[in-house]
Amino acid sequence: VRAVPEKAKEDDDDGEDAEDDDEEDTGEGESKTNQPPAAPPSLRVVFLDIDGVLNTRPDPRLVHIEGGPCAMLHRLLAASGAKLVLSSPWRRHHTYIAQVLANFCVFGETTDE
Repeated sequence: VRAVPEKAKEDDDDGEDAEDDDEEDTGEGESKTNQPPAAPPSLRVVFLDIDGVLNTRPDPRLVHIEGGPCAMLHRLLAASGAKLVLSSPWRRHHTYIAQVLANFCVFGETTDE
């Protein structure tokens, strides 16, 4: 029980008791204890511009890939679970680039064909 001065009681009197408000809040709080559904896992993406990163001698006719940067890219993709998106003009030749990167084990084990 709390003591409220008469003046405060008159100002606070809006036809509802303050205790009733507290009871309503408690009832609403109980429904909030239910956990919301789990969020779907987020998609991780690495946007790669090959020229200057993996293609160390940019030439519009061919790709010269270095093994060291490919190994680092492989570790990044493996650790993060990210997907790779080409964001360079080489994306028009995605099948060729995918094969070159696969030859350097960027996506995991090499495939024997």
